[in-house]
Amino acid sequence: MPLRKEYEIEVCYQCDWNCNYCCVQTHTKTPVSDKEIKDNFLSHQIKDSNITISGGEPSFASDHLLIFLIEYALMNRCDLNLNTKDKSIENKYNKYVIKECVSIFNK
Repeated sequence: MPLRKEYEIEVCYQCDWNCNYCCVQTHTKTPVSDKEIKDNFLSHQIKDSNITISGGEPSFASDHLLIFLIEYALMNRCDLNLNTKDKSIENKYNKYVIKECVSIFNK
């Protein structure tokens, strides 16, 4: 069985925590537009891949962007992971995330 491609999408760099060990450098990076993130995502052949949505904190990204990424990944038979500390996202994206994602939270 061939290995699945792995993609990680940082949907924003914003975060309300200030961890000194954070490898994302959330407080110093220049924000990227939703359009740039979508265009970059669409430029890859993601079918049957493993997709991780992360950030900063993904719950700070726009709903429109997150729903687009989730729906597109699921439409392409991807396994989907959402790395977040925000447990309210479980309720917010229940229609998309809870039933379809392989894993939802880093605990």
